[in-house]
Amino acid sequence: MTTLYQINKEYLEIIDKMQDCEPEEFDGLLKELNELDDNLEAKAENYAKVIADFKADIQSITNEVKRLNDKKRALQDKVKRMSDNLEDSLIMHNKKNLKTPLFNFSFRKSSSVVIDDINKIPTEFLRQQ
Repeated sequence: MTTLYQINKEYLEIIDKMQDCEPEEFDGLLKELNELDDNLEAKAENYAKVIADFKADIQSITNEVKRLNDKKRALQDKVKRMSDNLEDSLIMHNKKNLKTPLFNFSFRKSSSVVIDDINKIPTEFLRQQ
């Protein structure tokens, strides 16, 4: 089957020929033009099928992205909840440090600092980001 580009090119060529043709050639060119219209209809229908298929793929991908984002959010919530539970348990048992064969747990006291003038901080305490 010919491409859409070829159909358009042939269409323009036939229209151009029709403007300068002899009357006896006109019917033959008109028949070619009608055949091109039939080709265009088939090509347009095939294009529409492919476009519909792409749209279905896009919708499937969109649904899968949403599903995965929901799953990610649920796992993040579980991690937060479990971390908070572990922290609460360590505090309840008055454990500042806990070592297991695979993991070490500890708490640090920290507080936020407000910097009024960054130029007053010695460069040895600054990091390039």
